[in-house]
Amino acid sequence: MTASTAAADPAAARGPSAAQLSTLLSQRAHAGTSTAARDALRRFVDTAVEAHGVGDAQPRLLHAAAQWARASCVPEACAPGADAAREVLEDLLMRREALVPGAVAPAMAILTASLARPRHARDALASVALLAQVRAPLTQRNTKDLVAFWPQLLAPESPVLLDLLVGDVRKDAAAALAALLEHGQGFWAMARDPHVERRAARSAFTSHSERLADLLKYVRARVADHLGDAAARDPIPLLELVRVLVVTTERVPLDPPHAAVLWAPVVRCAALDAPSAALAAYDVLAVLHADADTYAAAAADAVAYLTALLARADAEEPLRARAWALLASFLARTELAVPPSVAPLLRRDVTSGAVAVRRGAIEMLAALARLGPRTAQVPALRTALAALVAHAAHDRAAEVRTAVCALWADVDACLAPSAPEHLAHLHALLRDADAGVRAAAVRAVGVRLEQVAAGGDAAAAAALCACFPYEDMAAVLHAPRPRGLLHDADANVRVCAAWTMANYAAVLARAPPGAEHGRALLAALVELPREEREAMHGVRALGTLLALGVRHAWFTAAGAGAAELYARGIDATCAALAAGRSPKLRWNAATSLAKALEAARGAPVAPAAEARGVAALGAALHDRTFKVQRMAAQALADVVAVRAPALEAAQRAALHAQAARARAALGARVRRASFGEAQLHAPARCSRRCAARRGAA
Repeated sequence: MTASTAAADPAAARGPSAAQLSTLLSQRAHAGTSTAARDALRRFVDTAVEAHGVGDAQPRLLHAAAQWARASCVPEACAPGADAAREVLEDLLMRREALVPGAVAPAMAILTASLARPRHARDALASVALLAQVRAPLTQRNTKDLVAFWPQLLAPESPVLLDLLVGDVRKDAAAALAALLEHGQGFWAMARDPHVERRAARSAFTSHSERLADLLKYVRARVADHLGDAAARDPIPLLELVRVLVVTTERVPLDPPHAAVLWAPVVRCAALDAPSAALAAYDVLAVLHADADTYAAAAADAVAYLTALLARADAEEPLRARAWALLASFLARTELAVPPSVAPLLRRDVTSGAVAVRRGAIEMLAALARLGPRTAQVPALRTALAALVAHAAHDRAAEVRTAVCALWADVDACLAPSAPEHLAHLHALLRDADAGVRAAAVRAVGVRLEQVAAGGDAAAAAALCACFPYEDMAAVLHAPRPRGLLHDADANVRVCAAWTMANYAAVLARAPPGAEHGRALLAALVELPREEREAMHGVRALGTLLALGVRHAWFTAAGAGAAELYARGIDATCAALAAGRSPKLRWNAATSLAKALEAARGAPVAPAAEARGVAALGAALHDRTFKVQRMAAQALADVVAVRAPALEAAQRAALHAQAARARAALGARVRRASFGEAQLHAPARCSRRCAARRGAA
């Protein structure tokens, strides 16, 4: 039925009829394998969706289906009835892949009825996993509606999912439970175990956070029991579930902790002959926080096992890829020495025919670069590191080339001081045909620049600037179209290039270029892009270069043109501060303007432009963002107190008073917010102190 036909039908115009749906569901429940009733039910859903849209029809249909299931399905006949109602849910999920607010509760009512009948449990489990994994649109209300059904699925009174972790559907049950755990990660963070807090006296009222902790401990205990029983069978689904449980709840304080309950059954699985099961077990051990000695012993066993597995000629490619990732993880988490046999194995797998194996080898190279001194202890590794990275940079798979870009900054830091041969292959990646690779490559340059700028080492900055001289950076970043990445056709590449340019300006503050190159950089940046994600980085670079140019006299020895360039930079920053929609753009503009005016306090370059900058900071005192107000108030107080260029004494005094009032108002807001926050937490602190006193008495 078309939309116009549906609109002409009065029944369709009023929306899905609960009576019609009940009739069709009853026919479907008693039709057995007949497809006629199934087709009639699907046509009814099609009509409702075409007439009203899936977002409007979804909750109506699901509420009606759930009500029919509750009213019509007696226990002995529940399976076909629940199956018919679930078909409506599956149709709607296939259309939207998400539930609108108000549709989660009836959907879960339908699914829990299906889960109770083993014949239909596998299909319902797939729907539960899909329901928990939907991401867009996923509002806070959806999340809360789904969490409300946890007791019906996980609690001791109704452990439907946990009971299904054994038997024919255990793989599906583990996947569904893992999806629920990931979906509710924010709610697990609220769990609080009273035994960890060691309160002297417990209240008669059990709080929601304590109930969550009890539920989590029960789920963990049941999963650990099932894992111990599954060691002789296929433990991989349960091991994957255990890893999700540990990762999603690692910050929840429990007594006993995860390692005390899960370590022993996982170690037994790691001793199995099946490499797939052993790798899944080691994947769990890598994230379990046991005591230092226990973890170190397990890590040593894992490194030995993984190295031996990688050396086997008959090891399957997926196992080798996973073994590289696990070996990198264990070496990064411990102080174990890098096995010397890793170097020849890396040479072999960097040229493997399988993309997954090459990605695993790249991940290991990244770990070796981050290890630094421990990698240097193996001369063969240090010698081979740059060569292996250079070889991988020409890989035919774009995802491998992207991974090479991600590790380049760590490789250059490991082989410091920077040298041109470290980045010879990076120039090709900056010109890659794939936009994702170009973005990753220019971001890698920015990461290394940021590391050096934050370190404050002038020698490291000079070495890096020697590798990235002005001419190369100009050709890569702000050359005219189509070569400069600041003008790339891909928006993500342009944003990454702008971020890298801002970090390059920060490094130049440690190793300043000549006046001619500095003015050329400013000329390329003074026209900020319209896209605010790019402009927020461009204005940061602009502020750094304006301040640097004032300190190193870039604008005083080249005549009026240089001073005009400085004035254009000030005006561009003022425009971003006044008209920027993004709070981060305005904050960066306020910071950059403060830098430039601070540098010009003793030697004004363009007094009229600087006066406009001071006025722009004054206007920013009324910005709608607290951080921008605070930055403007601080900058005005610093600049005006010493010297406000081209301002008369009365104007200077007025601005100074305005800045003082703004700072006082901001301070009052902070104090009020702090007091309000303290008031929220004071009752809880008082109750704990009173309980402690009662226990001591």
